[in-house]
Amino acid sequence: MKYLPSTCLAGIALVLLSGCFPERFEVAAPENWDPAFGVPLINTSFSINDLLDDLDDGSLIQTDIANRLTVVYQDRLAVDPEFEIDPLPTIPIPIVEKEQTVTYQAPGDYRYELIRLKSGLFQYTVLNPFAESVAFTLNFSNLRLNGSSLAITATLPPAGMDGASETTGTVDLAAYDLVLDEDIETVYTANLVSDNSPVDLPSFLVTIEQMDYTYIQGYFGKFEVNLSGDSLMFAFLDNWEAGELEFLEPVINLTFYNTMGVPLELNSDTFNLHTYRNGIVPLNNPLLSSGLLFAFPSIDEVGQAKPTLLSLNQDNSNIVTAISGIPFQLDYAFSAVANPNQNNLITNHLTDSVKVDIDIEVEIPLYARAKGFQIVDTFEVDLTDLEDLDRLGFKMVAENGFPLEVGMQLQFMDDSGMVFDSLFQEGPQLVASGNLRTDGSVESIRATTLESELNGDQLQQVLNRTINARVIATLESPNSGTTAARMLDTYTLGVRLGILAGF
Repeated sequence: MKYLPSTCLAGIALVLLSGCFPERFEVAAPENWDPAFGVPLINTSFSINDLLDDLDDGSLIQTDIANRLTVVYQDRLAVDPEFEIDPLPTIPIPIVEKEQTVTYQAPGDYRYELIRLKSGLFQYTVLNPFAESVAFTLNFSNLRLNGSSLAITATLPPAGMDGASETTGTVDLAAYDLVLDEDIETVYTANLVSDNSPVDLPSFLVTIEQMDYTYIQGYFGKFEVNLSGDSLMFAFLDNWEAGELEFLEPVINLTFYNTMGVPLELNSDTFNLHTYRNGIVPLNNPLLSSGLLFAFPSIDEVGQAKPTLLSLNQDNSNIVTAISGIPFQLDYAFSAVANPNQNNLITNHLTDSVKVDIDIEVEIPLYARAKGFQIVDTFEVDLTDLEDLDRLGFKMVAENGFPLEVGMQLQFMDDSGMVFDSLFQEGPQLVASGNLRTDGSVESIRATTLESELNGDQLQQVLNRTINARVIATLESPNSGTTAARMLDTYTLGVRLGILAGF
């Protein structure tokens, strides 16, 4: 189970309220600071990429030639496909002539052309009706080990008072090739040991049985293939509380690497987004519902993985609508049907180590509409060391180069979890977005100054009762959330923060 990174949107709001900057940001005395205003704490500037670069969760942040940012998550699921084809049959071959050719017909609509054997047995039983020993050889040309045909040599004991003698034998067929795309040819010889004169033996039976393969070639009919599934967690929206956030260009790329040498048609057993707002939302795409045909390796490409790409985007799926429900988990599980059209003219091949690996890539360009999108985070605080203060205030100047307006509030909570006061008595305060062009891009930075002061009984209540503080941030893209905002690596946010304390 994997996690996607926190988005910059949440990071911006929390940084503005809590002052939690990455360690490499410098703290310096701000220029042009009102000398009557207490102690300067922070004077810094950062970009979206500065926030994202500090994440250490395996995510990839891409910046294109136009400085547009995309969060990318990549993973590979190694799949050992589960399937069942009919067991390799026992092949009985009656030997009635010294030299003979027979045609083998597999059961049903199966066809076997070549079987490289992991295991198997060749068994024979030969009768000698003569009163003396017989020198016997059998050559089975369709069973080959390192290019040489199977050859059996035996001396058949003479018949006894009870009739013909019986000689049985077994050959371990591990590592043999059984070639069945040509007629089965056998040749046997039988000569009396006494004078080497040839004799004819009664008909006898040989069998090939208990076969298992390392490689098999032919046609194996229609069968089900089960592919693994997993879940992908979207932790970057865990702090969502209310409002709308619509990413407009999300993409999910699925690449299937198939080493099974059979036509496969994809079935999407599960492909669902779990969302905070809309519950479980199935992701739809025509190829998911009608069956995507996988590429597969040819006879000359045995063992190679042939890729097939399925890409879900805003034009061919409901991914934008689904993600607007605020996702926190993607569940996926797939299966396939082999030989879906039952075309027995297509030669299949399988090995005992076939795989259908799945590459999953989720791309989330930082281009979205946000309207009343509220995120909340709660953290512990200890203000007992400040209980002697009778006045505490702060002043922040935010120089916003982002195309987002941020509404901010900090609430104080007691040991029962009840909110009893807020930093901004007038309600949430706004940090205006940068000055925007008509297309919603930022033309220039805009400064916003926020001030607040606590004193008297209110301050004492805050200092003595506060156990936790809750940050509430509301994000909104241009034109009251109707215009999408695109985050660029060149956008910056400057913050100067200071406090005023009195005794």
